Amino acid sequence: MKCKNCGAPLSADMPNCPNCGAPNTQKGNRKPLIITLICLSAVAVAMAAAFVVFITNNKKSNPDTFDFTCAEYTDEMNRILGAETLQKDKWNVTETNAVYSGGDFEIGLDLEEKSQKIKQISVGPGDRETAVKMAAVSVMAVDPEVSQQEALTQLADLSEAKKDKIENKYSVITLNKDKKRFEIAPGTDKKKASDAVITTEPATTLPVITTEEPTTVEPTTEEPTTEEPTTEPQQNAAYSAYLEYLENNRSDFVHDQHQYFRDREENSIAFKDLNGDGVDEFVCVRYGDEQHIRINLTIFSYHAGEMITMYDEQIYSMAGAEGVYQIFVDSDSKLYSIVTHGSCNITEYDVGETTVSETLLAEKVVKGTDGSTPPKYSIGGSSVTKSEFEDYKQEIQDKAETYLCHYYHESEGFSSSIAMSYDSACDYLRQ
Repeated sequence: MKCKNCGAPLSADMPNCPNCGAPNTQKGNRKPLIITLICLSAVAVAMAAAFVVFITNNKKSNPDTFDFTCAEYTDEMNRILGAETLQKDKWNVTETNAVYSGGDFEIGLDLEEKSQKIKQISVGPGDRETAVKMAAVSVMAVDPEVSQQEALTQLADLSEAKKDKIENKYSVITLNKDKKRFEIAPGTDKKKASDAVITTEPATTLPVITTEEPTTVEPTTEEPTTEEPTTEPQQNAAYSAYLEYLENNRSDFVHDQHQYFRDREENSIAFKDLNGDGVDEFVCVRYGDEQHIRINLTIFSYHAGEMITMYDEQIYSMAGAEGVYQIFVDSDSKLYSIVTHGSCNITEYDVGETTVSETLLAEKVVKGTDGSTPPKYSIGGSSVTKSEFEDYKQEIQDKAETYLCHYYHESEGFSSSIAMSYDSACDYLRQ
């Protein structure tokens, strides 16, 4: 055998020519290279086959489930809401469903028995604003292409019977009017939302569910008439109803025999439009008996020709308590209360057309009176330090633009207060 480059004698097992150094390209020397290439090819084919098997085995076997378990859904809802609103330990979970009750809303999850993946979400009652908000956030959690405004608009369309069903890419929304619940099921595809954010500004008017059938309006050839503004007559009617209530329930507001109460009645009533309908709400604080100092925050309104109670809840009850409180609104008429009676609660209220829902923003919890148990502080359900709590309390208090009801020990009130005593409120309504 000779070198193909210089012609010098060359044996088959020499990798290079000893005369010129050229590589030996004879057939006998190529066998190891060919064997190596064959082995590499076999390995590549085996890896490709294994990858195909992996992908096949890991495809979702059931296209009718959502991506979330109950715990993952809770995390996603809290991420969108920006607070620890839902708590994982408050779910009532069985093999096939999970239920979360939150006062003004209830969330139900239909679960796959083995995987515990969510098959359907229901939120109700659908005529509560907090429940509608939770339904909108649930849509956003499972559907990354639906914004807050779109979700609220879709829920409103269902409530007003404009549509029977909303079909999005990742979600299908229906309204069960019998149970007053929004039901959210998977769409044609599933995907976890990564950019959904709930805002504090309302995107649209929240819907109120009705079970009445829509009526058909007959066409008319009459010329349209110009309607007179109704705000002033409604306001006058509301004031008359409020005055009648005060005159018939004087003992709820005035304690003639007890100076302890009399000191706290000077700033207990106010009138202000809180929901933007042009008619003032009647906001008041009422005290209980002399043994247990009970304070109720009550909000009345005038709707559909009658006085209604929108909210009536006890703020605190503690024997001999020297409590103080502030009830105020910010520049957007958003309602807040800060109540201190050893413990301290900071609450935000969402005033709708006929109802009021509440959200506890932060609290200080004091147990016992001997000082052996240190207070616990939390914001949005998460533990914080005393200084963090006090800073947050000051931040909320700084929002105050108009005080509606308030009491401080030896305080003369606030310059921005519209709070009145019982007698002053009656005189105000008579004018």
